[in-house]
Formats: sequence, structure tokens, C-alpha cells
Amino acid sequence: MQKTIGRYQKYAAAGLEVDKRGADYCIQQLKQESASMAKNIEQLEASRRKLLGEQLGSCSLEEIRNIGEQLERSLTNIRRRKDEMFMEQMKQLRLQERELLQQKATLCEKRCENPRESSKRAGTGNEAVVAPAPAGSSVGLVSNESSTVETTLSIGLPTALR
Repeated sequence: MQKTIGRYQKYAAAGLEVDKRGADYCIQQLKQESASMAKNIEQLEASRRKLLGEQLGSCSLEEIRNIGEQLERSLTNIRRRKDEMFMEQMKQLRLQERELLQQKATLCEKRCENPRESSKRAGTGNEAVVAPAPAGSSVGLVSNESSTVETTLSIGLPTALR
């Protein structure tokens, strides 16, 4: 039994050494990757500053021309994308217009099919009727069918002022 335990401890210690070397290797890789990423970030920041027109004093004439060309290409791409979006939006609005025209035609057909019902409602559609208010009175908006009518008539001073 002691012999088995001794072998286990020997291999466990060797395994920890192997794990420690693997961890050291992994840490080294992460440090290298971190340094590389920091360098990339610095380059991107410098490029961003140049594109924004900052710190151009250290740039050569050729670099400034390249930056100008890059900006022109970017603007062209942005304009192209904007045009595509507007065209897609116009296409959607045209489809919506067609649907609404079809709905309107359907509703007109239904109204023409039932002339008695439409003539009954001709004067009592969903239009709003506003009556002139006499002096000293308050009258609300009257709308048929879809909303409630709320009117108030008071003659003289309001009760709060008496």
C-alpha cells in the first residue's frame, strides 16, 4: 500500500510540474498576444486621428493623398448605402400605397353594393360637426358614431367665481 501511495505522489508531483510548464507557456502566449493587440490598437488610434484631421503635421504628402482617397471611397460607399436604403423605403411605401388603394377599392365596392345603408349614413358618416358657441357658453366637439359627445352649457359666471 505504501508503495502505491509513493508512486501516486511521485506522478502527481511530476504532473504538477508539467501543468506548471504548460501554464507558463500559456501565460507567455497571452503576453505576446496582448502586446500585439496593444500595438494594433495604437495603429488604429493613429489612423483614426489622421482620418479626423488631427496630427497631420507628421504625415507626408503621399500619406495625406491616401487619406483623402480613403475618405472619398468611404463617402462613396456611404452615399451608395443611403441610396439603397431610400430605394428600399420607397419600394415599401409603394407596396403600402397599393395595399391601401386596394382596401379603398374594396370599401367603395362594399358601399356601392349596399346603397340603402350608404344613403342612410350619407349625412351621418364619421365627419365632425362643430356648432357655433353662444357667448358665455362652452360647447364641445360633436362626432358621430366613433366618439362620445360631451357638452357643457353654463350661463353667467362659473360657480367657482361666484
